[in-house]
Amino acid sequence: MALKSQTTTVHLSNEDADSTVFGSATFAKIGQVTSIGAPSGEAADIDVTHLESEAKEYLVGLPDEGSIEIGMNAVAGDAGHDNLIDAKDTQERRWLKIIWSNGDVWHIMALVKKYTWSAGVDAKIEAAASFRTSGAWDRA
Repeated sequence: MALKSQTTTVHLSNEDADSTVFGSATFAKIGQVTSIGAPSGEAADIDVTHLESEAKEYLVGLPDEGSIEIGMNAVAGDAGHDNLIDAKDTQERRWLKIIWSNGDVWHIMALVKKYTWSAGVDAKIEAAASFRTSGAWDRA
């Protein structure tokens, strides 16, 4: 059965993921998330073609989980938004955790590469963040 996205939440650890195991980390929920983009990663191709090959031959390389973008309403004073800015400025790997509407929890180490906002006439102030994942997803 399809899942509704309503009630899905995104969280970022307050601590550096390199010095804190996931189970001991504390998290700030990122307020008013409006969208979560699909991870963009894909494994590399390893060319194993040789002189006796009749066509190109490949193996699959290491998995690369890629990048993720989230959109949100800008919320002044939100601990999660402040945490995004801090993680971007310090360039620390943090734990990124998504709690899906069905209760499943996914987490991965990630770097916050971007935190931006935009505003316009007759519009809300929107924010966006991008994460570069590091390692593999743990899907519980």
